[in-house]
Amino acid sequence: MKHIFKMINKWKFGKKTRNILIVYAMIFASGLYILFIDYAFVNNQIIIFEKNLNFINAPNYGLVTGKKPPVVDLIKKQSKVRLLCLILTEGIHHKTKAASVFSTWAKRCDNVVFVTEEDDEVLPVMKVNVTGRENLWGKVKISLERAYREYGAHVDWVLKADHDTFIIMENLKEFLRGFNSSHALFAGSLYLCRSEIPDCNENGIEDKNEIFMTGGAGYVLSKEAIRRFAFGNSSMACRSGDAGAEDVELSRCLRHLGVDFIDTRDKYGRNRFFHFSPEDALTLMGPRMEQRYDLNWMFLYQLLPYLSGNDCCSSNTISFHHLTEEQILMMEFLLYRLRPHTSGDESVNVPVEQAIIPNRILDDSDTLEIAMKIKNETLRTALLNSETIDVKLASEINHYLTNIKNIS
Repeated sequence: MKHIFKMINKWKFGKKTRNILIVYAMIFASGLYILFIDYAFVNNQIIIFEKNLNFINAPNYGLVTGKKPPVVDLIKKQSKVRLLCLILTEGIHHKTKAASVFSTWAKRCDNVVFVTEEDDEVLPVMKVNVTGRENLWGKVKISLERAYREYGAHVDWVLKADHDTFIIMENLKEFLRGFNSSHALFAGSLYLCRSEIPDCNENGIEDKNEIFMTGGAGYVLSKEAIRRFAFGNSSMACRSGDAGAEDVELSRCLRHLGVDFIDTRDKYGRNRFFHFSPEDALTLMGPRMEQRYDLNWMFLYQLLPYLSGNDCCSSNTISFHHLTEEQILMMEFLLYRLRPHTSGDESVNVPVEQAIIPNRILDDSDTLEIAMKIKNETLRTALLNSETIDVKLASEINHYLTNIKNIS
């Protein structure tokens, strides 16, 4: 600016003309300054220029590729992982799949909402007036924006899952505890969207293979990733409108916003997030796979190798997908109720004298049925061991069964 004034003063202008030129020079310089500040801000928010994608391996296994972030801060342990679960569903599934999820793994979330178009008397609902598989991108955009506004101050991570997904929450939180949520991070199951596939270049901008986190397996965004998405998704970094492949579009958007992706495999190379059921994970590479037309698409999008048999899945697996209501309930039982007995465990056995059914009573199904209903140890033992049922024993049994019926 100083040099411009000197130049104007050297020229032989009248005082009025010189003052006018000085004013124009000041306006021009101010405009350049504003443009510079605006460019710096936009560039800093990583909205226009795409940042190189960094893949971050699990804690203690190092960084795989890309520019290294500050490792010490990146893997700073969090003593408590606060997690919001966004579960996508629709009104027709409230009483079925959504109810199964709500009664099982969802109760282990720190906060949970079901993203749907309808209110519900039981389910905690985030009502979003966008429906249909073809509009999943719009549904996810709205739910993630609201997640930041309504829960951003209270959570470290946001999980998006579907109503046919099962999440093993303890394994997810243990995995996330190794990372710093103040960094922009995105975790899930890595797939490859190839350029010849319409979803991978339908916006006319991308013409290359793209890494994305598949939606069905569930994915997790850190607090900083959610913040960047909330402020940046309406920019040219992300696709406008509701239509689009939700998982591909979100991954593309987050990549443009400078979010790093996490390789969620364990140190043995075994996957933790699965787009399919446990049965399919165990048998995916088996001889019957050629007949599984419903799963063949995954080989087109495959980035990481599918392992077979017991090596298919990490012992700290986090998610399975494409589950029925019955499978969700079965997963809950197998993981949290069923267990091999080990030394020191409480015995659930009934006393031996109550467990043995005398041979003489096997042909008397009426008496046996009554005995099986009695939980009073003394009364049940007396009935099983009696050659005949006298008036006193019959009266006690009748009184006991009447009380049970009244209570129930």
